[in-house]
Amino acid sequence: MRNLLSLLLIVSSVFIYGQSKSHIVDIEWKGESSWFVDHPENAVVIPLFNGASAQENISSWPVKFIRIPISSVASGVSLSILSESATAAKKSNLSKLDANYLLKSEVRTERKKNYLLVSVVPFRMINGEMRKLERFELSWTETNAPNEYSTKTQTYKNTSVLATGRWLKVSVPNTGIYKISAQFLNANEINFAGVASNEIRVFGNGNGMLPEDNASFQYDDLEEVPVRVVDNGNGVFDGNDYILFYAKGPHQWEEENQIFTHELNLYGDVNTYFIAFDLGQSKSIVNTTSVSANATNQVNSFDDYGFVESDLFNLVGSGKQWFGEKFDFTPSYNYSFNFPWLITSEPISLRTRAVARSSTAGTFLNYNVAGSTPISLAFDAINLTVAGADYVNAKTASNTFLSLAPAFTITATYNNSVNPSAIAWMDFIEVQCRRELNQAGLTQLQFRDTRSVGPNEISEFTIRNSNTDTQIWNVTDHLNIQEIVPSFQGTEAKFRLRTD
Repeated sequence: MRNLLSLLLIVSSVFIYGQSKSHIVDIEWKGESSWFVDHPENAVVIPLFNGASAQENISSWPVKFIRIPISSVASGVSLSILSESATAAKKSNLSKLDANYLLKSEVRTERKKNYLLVSVVPFRMINGEMRKLERFELSWTETNAPNEYSTKTQTYKNTSVLATGRWLKVSVPNTGIYKISAQFLNANEINFAGVASNEIRVFGNGNGMLPEDNASFQYDDLEEVPVRVVDNGNGVFDGNDYILFYAKGPHQWEEENQIFTHELNLYGDVNTYFIAFDLGQSKSIVNTTSVSANATNQVNSFDDYGFVESDLFNLVGSGKQWFGEKFDFTPSYNYSFNFPWLITSEPISLRTRAVARSSTAGTFLNYNVAGSTPISLAFDAINLTVAGADYVNAKTASNTFLSLAPAFTITATYNNSVNPSAIAWMDFIEVQCRRELNQAGLTQLQFRDTRSVGPNEISEFTIRNSNTDTQIWNVTDHLNIQEIVPSFQGTEAKFRLRTD
């Protein structure tokens, strides 16, 4: 469930002063050598220099990077040529050179220090001559004007919570409620003798993949996660005692306009939590009651989702983009999903992305499910002979379909009859559906409902096939979880929440 917040932005006057700065850069050239950006088969021979970097998002030509410490904000970056040499332009399949050197710059904050990051493509073309930049001067102006990085401040802790105490490290593969019992600790030969039940503490931030923008907010230390303690009454963690806590898996979901999209964690298949035994009393899950006001919505169904994405192939041997199943000698793959208590009358949303490498157009990746073909990706041809050209053609599409059963299989089949040497790779498949709020046969049920969110809305949730042993946790804020005490009407659990 989402809460819509109104934010007030207060703008104050800013006084700006400027100071000109410069920096001289020498490029050490080392003769001609083989060069490629995307794949070795597209290599060409060109002049190279020490520290040459392949950055396809900037240029297919080698890039020189310069990192300069600065005291504040930099703007107006320019390049002045101090020395260059000319060489006869050779035929090359690399992208066409301009008459000016390509210059890009940005300011970044790393470990609370500002840096000017500059990238230069030290080649240009003048009257049919390819010229190489040998020495140049960078000039810029530093000001005290705030930028998107410098206005963000954060208070940092002096020491980590991990600096003292005894710790147990656990990994979780999926989002859900986890149990740590005395029997589990005994079975793993972990010494916890005499530990009080209310002094077992859990720490973890529930992050997905760390943001690439280092100016984005990040916790600088582990945050405590609230727990539910089940003790036999003696206050000591033993016997059949256990704690429950909510943990977030490594992969995350974002919602916008009632559409959920996933973010795969490229660097890990688990999330890590830490359990302490001797750092004082734990943070508890607090109880809260239902809203007493009349409901404006009745909720007995919810949004659910799932995805398939495998990191099996890195097509160019570089970068963070990996792909899944390879469609060559195996033209078809099956992808299975199961959503208990699926509402079969509601359309299921399907979104997918795949890539193909073919010198001719007319290859297709068809998605078949429940007797229909909701998506057929038609791939364009790519140029296999031009260095710097796209290595594959990517296609993304979405559509809906109906399934008469909670379990269904999506079969993806690659049709390359027009070019048998063509190959395709799956990137991901996402599905989103509606399910009944029905607890039958389930030990855990995670639910959310975008349809009940709106100004001044109060929603009454009804969970079927429930009982008085059921616990309902509001995990919207996973670091401050609340247990909602429902009312029962037979086998139905009911509670009300504000969903504005």
